[in-house]
Amino acid sequence: MNKIFFTSDLHINHRMVAKMRGFSTGDDINDVDLDQYHNTLITNWNSRIDDKDKVYILGDVCLTGKMDIVVPIVEQLNGEKILIVGNHDKKNLKKDEFRNLFSKIKDYYELSYNKNKICMSHFPFEFWNQKHHGSFMIHGHIHSKNPIRNKKQRKMDVGLDGNKLFPWEISEIYNLMLEIDYSKEDHHSYQEN
Repeated sequence: MNKIFFTSDLHINHRMVAKMRGFSTGDDINDVDLDQYHNTLITNWNSRIDDKDKVYILGDVCLTGKMDIVVPIVEQLNGEKILIVGNHDKKNLKKDEFRNLFSKIKDYYELSYNKNKICMSHFPFEFWNQKHHGSFMIHGHIHSKNPIRNKKQRKMDVGLDGNKLFPWEISEIYNLMLEIDYSKEDHHSYQEN
């Protein structure tokens, strides 16, 4: 059976992020083992994802440029890849070789899973479609090691940082979100300070 996965913030060829993720060989920003970083991303990804699986990447595939490095790495990643555009992707989308890596490219997307709506964006939203009916908001951008920061909201950072550099399978997200009692948040009382 084909599976669905989510991730964000791959940051291919991004020295600062690779350093932040533990691939530093020294104190200088240039002392980063990008080959080891890229190999870890590919190995972790392909250990979970088959060619028939679908993967939603919620933005920031790489820093701008260096398509000669980025394209071969993304081509090694299994599965059908759908891009939800992040802030670092916008300039890259002007390049055919980058756009052609993805079966679909969206700024925002929704899907249903087990009768629950999943809303996707690179950036976290405070309010999203059917939030007060228990829908999920999944996002990237914030590089959180704690993917669920508010135990009253069904909102989750699906970035690599919160899952030991592995993509998230949909059932993992679903089970985590069902543990959250979103009814305790008053969705009608937004007040400005």
